Amino acid sequence: MGIAMHLSDACVDLDGNLLVKGRLSFPDDDHGLFTLPAHDWLWLRSGDFAIAPANPVRDKKSGFFLPSEPPLRVHLPDCFQKELRKSLRWMPGERLRLHYSHHHLSRLAIPKGETGEESAQLLSNWKMALRANATGGVHVQISAALTACGPLSDFQRKDDGHWGRSKGARITLTFTLDPVTRVARFGSRVPMNGWVNGPLSDKAANSTAATLNLAAAPIGQGVSLLATSPQAPEGYRWRAVNLGDYRTLSICPFRVSKNTAGGFIDGAYDVPDITIGQIGMEMIEGLLTNCDRASLEFTGDWVGRFQDHHTVNQPSDAIDWAAVSLLLDMSGLHIAYRAQLRTLSREVSDEVIISWESLILTGSRLAKKRQAVIAGRLS
Repeated sequence: MGIAMHLSDACVDLDGNLLVKGRLSFPDDDHGLFTLPAHDWLWLRSGDFAIAPANPVRDKKSGFFLPSEPPLRVHLPDCFQKELRKSLRWMPGERLRLHYSHHHLSRLAIPKGETGEESAQLLSNWKMALRANATGGVHVQISAALTACGPLSDFQRKDDGHWGRSKGARITLTFTLDPVTRVARFGSRVPMNGWVNGPLSDKAANSTAATLNLAAAPIGQGVSLLATSPQAPEGYRWRAVNLGDYRTLSICPFRVSKNTAGGFIDGAYDVPDITIGQIGMEMIEGLLTNCDRASLEFTGDWVGRFQDHHTVNQPSDAIDWAAVSLLLDMSGLHIAYRAQLRTLSREVSDEVIISWESLILTGSRLAKKRQAVIAGRLS
């Protein structure tokens, strides 16, 4: 018997940050600068996995957690960030232990106070252990010494020594990423036995930036992003969109199946599929930093490929030219393309809309632009 879970249980705030049940602990510092509030949750920032204590409140209208400003943050070393992100997405059931000694790339910090200066403590001798449980969740234990290691510059020295009286003091973080949030953020494949079935529809949820609905978010297990095509006929509206791997944009039809578990959409990839190189989510986020639309044009020896047949080993058609238009509005992120095929000498086109719920759940930086879109501050 599995656990009765649903997409509406996903623990993500409106800015796309993760919330996990867990604890952060460390002994008192010498001068009382680092105050640890009572908490039962930890906040994981979407971009770099900075971790902070939290007491989140779920928004009753949207279903997401409300954003909050953490009182202090633990910054992980780069190698831990990469390993944690990879393991939370792909880890099937094995254990992983990682040890790392360094002081330059990690620290405990509290926000700037009245003096305008941030108080910080360098951390070293990092240790991390991960273990996937039977339900698909991942249990994480991280600790670090509350002191620097190796020689320090004058600039670094001010961020050390706050625990000088406590020999061997360490900071410890323990948390579990639940399976629903793991699937919603990373598309991981986990056991779904006993999960609450959700509605199945070929139509996108009727939501906007101002009327979010977590329970009806178009999220699939093992699919990077699900979008809808307003131009497609009934029964063919879903699209699978990949914007993260190898800095390419890939779009193909997605045929939904008859049943879903936990409110997640299940189905299979279909053709035609198109891949356009040199564009990914990071580029899109950068282009839409201060505006709501952008246009790109690609030409060259290899712009991309187009495949419109079911035999995988047949050669696909090359693309000689492509134009991509981006728009961020109340309905989400619009991606429209036109592409000229080399062999078939014809143009293909489509438009997809990635919902605000999907942008938030997958941790896109565009999630933080939702209020600006609602207020009409992007143009």
